[in-house]
Amino acid sequence: MMRFAIALALVGLVQIGHVRLEAADPEAVVVYRRAALETMAKAGRLENATLVIRGNKIEAVGADVKIPDNAQIIDAAGQTIMPGLIEPLYEVAIAGPAADAAPRTMVIRGRVVQIPSLPTTGRGFTRVADSFYPYDPGLKPLNRMGLTTLNLITNGMGQSAMVQLTPQQPDQMLWKADGVVFASVTNNTESLDQLRTRLDLAGRGRTTGGASGAGGPTPTRPGPGAGGGMGGAAAAAAAANLQVWRDLVEGKTPLVVSANNSATILYVLKLVETHKNLKLVIFASGDSLYEAREALKGRPVKIVLQPGLDMRPNSRDRMNVARLLHEDGHEFSFSLLASSSPGPMGGGGSSPTDQFLSQDFPLFPVAYAVKTGLPRQAALAALTQRPASLLGLDKELGTLEPGKLANLLIIDGDPLDPRSRLRATMIEGKTVYAR
Repeated sequence: MMRFAIALALVGLVQIGHVRLEAADPEAVVVYRRAALETMAKAGRLENATLVIRGNKIEAVGADVKIPDNAQIIDAAGQTIMPGLIEPLYEVAIAGPAADAAPRTMVIRGRVVQIPSLPTTGRGFTRVADSFYPYDPGLKPLNRMGLTTLNLITNGMGQSAMVQLTPQQPDQMLWKADGVVFASVTNNTESLDQLRTRLDLAGRGRTTGGASGAGGPTPTRPGPGAGGGMGGAAAAAAAANLQVWRDLVEGKTPLVVSANNSATILYVLKLVETHKNLKLVIFASGDSLYEAREALKGRPVKIVLQPGLDMRPNSRDRMNVARLLHEDGHEFSFSLLASSSPGPMGGGGSSPTDQFLSQDFPLFPVAYAVKTGLPRQAALAALTQRPASLLGLDKELGTLEPGKLANLLIIDGDPLDPRSRLRATMIEGKTVYAR
C-alpha cells in the first residue's frame, strides 16, 4: 500500500510538478525523455529523444543529451512533443477603428506650421493593441486546441498585436504590441486607392496627399512641450503612423492583405510592383488562390490560407490548394481561425473559431490535406515554423531548438492521427492546459 501511494504521488509530480517548481524557481530544469520530437528545424523528427527546459526556454534537444543535475525527469515514451501552434490571423472585434490624426496647426518659435497626417478615405488605421481586451472569454478555450500564440487583427486596416495565450495571467497576455500591418482589400476603388496612397506616400517620404503638402518636411516626434497639448500628440501620432508604413515599404516588416477574391489578388500584385522591397503576404480562400495561381507563380509572395480541400471553380471536383502552392514553391501558413468568406475579413459565413472548437480533433483538415498529397512536414511547418517566420517571431518561436521559448504541445501519438489527443499545452515552460 505504501508503494502504491508513492507511485500515485510521483504520477502527480509528473503532471504538474514542473509548474510548482517554476513558481518557486525560474531556473528549474525539466527533462522529457524517450519522446518523439517534431523539432520543425534542420534536425527534423527525432525518435526516442530528450528535451531539456530550463526556466522558460529550451536548453537542449537531441538523442544524446546530458541531463543536468537536480532536473525533474519525465518519461514521455509514446508521446510527441512539438512547437505550439501559431495563429497568423485571429480577428477581434473593435468598436470603430481609430481614424488617423487630422492635420493640426501649431506655432513653433513664432512660425505657424501645419502638421499633416496620412489621408483617410472613410476608413481609419487601427492599432489593435490600443483596444485589446485580455478577458475575452473566447480566448480561454484555445489552449486546449494547441494554440499558444495569436496575431490579432481587426476588420479594415491597421497594425496587429501579438499575444501569448495565458488566460490565467491576462495582464501578461499582450506580448508584442507593434505587430504587422494588415489590410482587408476588395476590388473596389476605395480600398485599393487607400492602400496605394499610403504605400506611395511612405515610399516617397511625403506626409500628405494634398498638393500643398506634397514634398513637405518629414514629421518628427516632437520633444516635450513642442507645440504643446494635443498638437504635439497629433504630430507624434502622424510621425509614428508614417514610420510604420516606411518600415513596410523598406521591407523591414511584411504587409498582410486579406483579398476577397482572385481579381483583388491580381490588383494587389499590380499595386505593389513599384515597391521592390515590400514583403507581401496574401490571405485568401483556396478557390481564389487557385484562380490567381498563374499570376502568383515566380513571385516572392507568402500566403495564408485555411487547411483542407476546396472546390475547383465551376466544377464539382475537389482540389488541395496547399499541395498546389507547395508544388509551385510558395511558402504558406495555415490559419485555423481566420474567415475567408467573401467581403472584408470576418464578414459572413460560419465562424471558423466555432468549427475549430467543436471538434475533438481540430487538426482534421490539416491531416486531410496530408492524406491528399501535401507533405507532412510542410503541413506541420505551416502551423508552427512558417507563421513564426512570417510574423518575425522565428528567433523565439516555431521550432524546438536551444534558446527558443518553451511553447510546446505534448500529444499522445502522431499530431495528425485522429486517434491522438493533446495532453498538455505549455507556454514559456508553464502548463496552461492539461488533460
